[in-house]
Amino acid sequence: MSTQVATEGTLTKTAAYTPSNGAAIDISGFTADDTIHIEVTNLTCASGVPIASFEFEDSVDTFTTPVTAGQTSFKGPITRDAPIQRSFRVRNHPSLRFGTASARFRAVLAQLRGTTPTITYRVWIDRNA
Repeated sequence: MSTQVATEGTLTKTAAYTPSNGAAIDISGFTADDTIHIEVTNLTCASGVPIASFEFEDSVDTFTTPVTAGQTSFKGPITRDAPIQRSFRVRNHPSLRFGTASARFRAVLAQLRGTTPTITYRVWIDRNA
């Protein structure tokens, strides 16, 4: 049976995060059988091609020294009528420290390109317990 754990809920952003942003969740009790999901329901810009890049980070020291263990990008435009969802098995990203004491995970919107870009997205983890 699977249980969904949201990292931040649905967010709308007009700029990439700074390195200190991005809500983190405790992953010390998670396993390699869990799955990370990212769904983009809107990615647009006034001109140019909208592009958004996300990085998966974890930390055992409150992100003083985060470890980036994966990344994915989306190219728009993306609209609510045709959202794009990507899924990643934790086992395929062995650098992620799921199941490690004190480990925390976050998905960082590392880059958002285009003229006045906007993105709406959500990130969650399916716990396959």
